[in-house]
Amino acid sequence: MLKMDAPWSIVRKVKGGVVRYIPEFLMLTYHFIIAVVAFIVYRHPSRHIIVIGVTGTKGKTTTALFLHAVLSASGCKTGLLSTVETRIGNEVYPNTMHMTMPGRGFVQRQLRNMLDAGCVYAVIETPSEGIRQFRDLGVHYDSLVFTNLAAEHLVTHKTFERYRAVKGRLFRRHAQMYQKVIHGKPIPRFVLLNADDRYMEYFRNCASSSRSEQILFGFGPNASVRACIDEESGRDENVFFLEGDRYTVSLPGSITVRNVTPAILLAKRYCDTSSEVIQQALSSIVLPGRLECIDEGQPFKVFCDYAHEPLSIASVYNALSGYAGKNGAVIMVVGAVGASRWKYNARQIGETTTAYADRTIITDVDPFFDDPKIIIDAVVAGAKKNEKARWEVEPDRRKAIYKSIAMARGGDVVIITGKGAELTMEVRGESLPWDERRIIREEIQKVMRERS
Repeated sequence: MLKMDAPWSIVRKVKGGVVRYIPEFLMLTYHFIIAVVAFIVYRHPSRHIIVIGVTGTKGKTTTALFLHAVLSASGCKTGLLSTVETRIGNEVYPNTMHMTMPGRGFVQRQLRNMLDAGCVYAVIETPSEGIRQFRDLGVHYDSLVFTNLAAEHLVTHKTFERYRAVKGRLFRRHAQMYQKVIHGKPIPRFVLLNADDRYMEYFRNCASSSRSEQILFGFGPNASVRACIDEESGRDENVFFLEGDRYTVSLPGSITVRNVTPAILLAKRYCDTSSEVIQQALSSIVLPGRLECIDEGQPFKVFCDYAHEPLSIASVYNALSGYAGKNGAVIMVVGAVGASRWKYNARQIGETTTAYADRTIITDVDPFFDDPKIIIDAVVAGAKKNEKARWEVEPDRRKAIYKSIAMARGGDVVIITGKGAELTMEVRGESLPWDERRIIREEIQKVMRERS
């Protein structure tokens, strides 16, 4: 019998019900060869464009989106590769592959497209799985941003130590890279590390190099550049101070300030961008499916967010629970992702959510090839640990969204997690159309019609 902790990668193709198991070393060899071929075929594009990588357990996408927005506002054409979308200047291509960093030469091809389109910068969200499978091989990063690290994403890494080591590989490789020269100008190299994270020192050591300047950012005493949130910030915004300048970003939660800080610091250092230009960018940015408020005139707040793991669900709750009125309730819709990820976090999701929310609806997210009922049962097992928790199960995701909205009253907050801006749901090898934000709007409208 095949053990789940054996060194295997599993490739499943639904062709006559055949499931193929391929040794991990063969899969990694395949990815390595493809990566080498790609950066040769596309002629090493990252040598001619300033590349900024963003890595960490949580906050990668939001930080990358902020970086793209602020660098673009500085007047520099900028490309972006993220979980949500690919951007080449103002052109936007939704990411429908459910992969932050797709393979088969995708990264090198898009870098070549960015370079050919005249982009000066490329912001690349760089996950551990992409690093493990050599999808970043041949990418010459000029700067790296570390957001945080937690014991998640262990389906393929198996242990936290291996997961951390894979992330560390990115920083060690960066430390060994030479300083890039573009159009006769040496390109500055920076490593920005979240000083409030307990693993900051590990990555600081991995990234140690005389070729790069390290910047420790955060709120606490370890930060060399400290952000300070104005206590008078409104519920719908954050007012904060950074390097003597005052900024306002129209998204709640201290996590937002932490995610936007690297964008501000790099824009000032690379483009000498003024605080006024940065503020203009922050005032106009929309982060699809990230703490996104869906407003159809209802007398309560409804938010949509991509959070689908314990740490991110807790962060989203902390950012949004303040919207509940004095007697208002927080209602959350949650689930666990398939592809074996649920085995590592489903119980924690149930336990975490019911510890915070007043009402919880447990539903389906992306089961992939796994049995949705088994995944939901695992989330329920975690929810049952809290005897006082109020929760229910609704496997049909649209119905779960409807129920959460139907039970809300004035002063309540509904937080629907798991999908964010994704446009498909992965079920047994099929990518089914699923626009979560549109569906939430439709269900709000339905509830409002029923109440009128």
